Amino acid sequence: MELVIYTPKEDGFVQSIEFNKDEIKAYINQNLDKYQGLIYDDSSIKSAKTDRSTLNIFKSALESKRKEIKNKCLEPYNAFESSIKELIALIDQPLLAIDDQVKDYESRNKAKKREQALEIYNEIFEDYQEVIGFNSIEDKRWQNTTFNIKDVRADIEKIYSNIQTGVKIIKDKNSEFETTLLDVFFTTRDLDLVLRKEESLKKSKEAMLEAERLKAEKAKEKTVEKELPQTPYNNSEPIRKTDVEEPTEINNDRWYNFSLYMKQVQVNELKNWIQENKIKIRKLGE
Repeated sequence: MELVIYTPKEDGFVQSIEFNKDEIKAYINQNLDKYQGLIYDDSSIKSAKTDRSTLNIFKSALESKRKEIKNKCLEPYNAFESSIKELIALIDQPLLAIDDQVKDYESRNKAKKREQALEIYNEIFEDYQEVIGFNSIEDKRWQNTTFNIKDVRADIEKIYSNIQTGVKIIKDKNSEFETTLLDVFFTTRDLDLVLRKEESLKKSKEAMLEAERLKAEKAKEKTVEKELPQTPYNNSEPIRKTDVEEPTEINNDRWYNFSLYMKQVQVNELKNWIQENKIKIRKLGE
């Protein structure tokens, strides 16, 4: 069925709207000359307002006529548009009902295709279902009518093969962080990201071990300082020998008191030498 326009005929539509444009344009140019480059000062601001009002009146007259002609041109179109919408509404009633049925069919078909894909996943991913869910590998294209179920199986088999390869690569590394690396891989299936994660873990562990080593070294130094006789000294004073106490004979051995100005590494060496030579140490005053 063809929509036929009875009136106006094709050549009866308004092709152009003619008016005395040139006459009005000449009038405007003639009357606007006096306004070009016109400067108003504070004493002539009243004249500026009058000129502005005059120009606005002329402008409003043109705008009013434009709107009037526009409305007259649109009157037949608006009536035509209303009639067409009424006819379209009649068509929409059965169209919407059919559209609902088509959408229902497509929805059921997609659900069926997804169920088939899920069955293939359960068959192939039997060993990895706990760590890699179907949702994480699902491709929405699998639900399309044009996507063959054989292609769905091929996609899932390829994903499974890539995962097996990745797991083997990670396990062959015999990394102490294997469990963490596998978790990252199962989540992202990105081997590059796994390798960056391993490097990050290695650096973190090295930093932790270094911190523990420094802590143990400082603790050892404090222990040595406590075990050696401590005598206050002034860094600005030269090294000098303290007064010697009266010797006490113990199997031809004697007690000697010294104040030593030494570096920590020298303290450590002195402690080792004292231990190797089984020299007795006591605190002053004992």
